[in-house]
Amino acid sequence: MTKKIKARSYFFNLIGFITLAAASVMLFSCSSLPTDETVPGNLTPIELNQRAQEELDNGYLRNALEYYKIVIKRYGSDASIRTAAEYEIAHIYITQNKWLEADDMLKAIIDRYEMAGGAGLAPKYLVLARKDYKKTQEYIQKYNLRKTTKDNPEKTEEQV
Repeated sequence: MTKKIKARSYFFNLIGFITLAAASVMLFSCSSLPTDETVPGNLTPIELNQRAQEELDNGYLRNALEYYKIVIKRYGSDASIRTAAEYEIAHIYITQNKWLEADDMLKAIIDRYEMAGGAGLAPKYLVLARKDYKKTQEYIQKYNLRKTTKDNPEKTEEQV
């Protein structure tokens, strides 16, 4: 009888330890989002983009987003670097079903191409942004995510 109790106690202690260890690993892995302070300042935009892509490949969307935001913070004055990073962020937003955020960012990218100086940007991102923008517009209209007000159909509820 006491052997069964000791065996059962040992089993529950083992299960408890394994659960605690797994929870600790999950807690520490979630808390390691890259920040401007933790990412070396000497990394080039290409290296930061590579790190973001590695995070995407591993399924860590939040980490990838943070790397792209760091790219924009550090190198955002260069329109081509900013455009590439913003497109990647918008694309991640689409995968996260953040349709309105993606739509706004894609519209800003397309507008940048249509302004003076837009001809100097890589045409690849204009093509991709238009494709994704069409997708976001269809989704937003299908599910009426930007509801217009009765008084002014030009203004959405978000803008009022």
